[in-house]
Amino acid sequence: MIDVDSVILNLIERSCQAFQRLTGRTNVWLAFQLTNLSIIVYFAWAGVYVLQSGHVVLRIVVAVFCSGVLYALTQTVFKDSIEIHESHAYQRV
Repeated sequence: MIDVDSVILNLIERSCQAFQRLTGRTNVWLAFQLTNLSIIVYFAWAGVYVLQSGHVVLRIVVAVFCSGVLYALTQTVFKDSIEIHESHAYQRV
């Protein structure tokens, strides 16, 4: 099992280094963009689910929940740019 883990880790590490050489961006930037993508997919899925359900109460509950999540994200994740977080991370190291 250690060999399998080592192969997977080496493959991912080479992929990350290739991404950095290709784009000039850090892996932190990539992780942040993938997080944003997952948030967008979540809201799209919730929207499609609510539109297909016929229950008005369910629509209201999902809309309130999604609004709360979006508000929390604007107060935390979307408040600072990724460059600020990267600079703080590199200062700690």
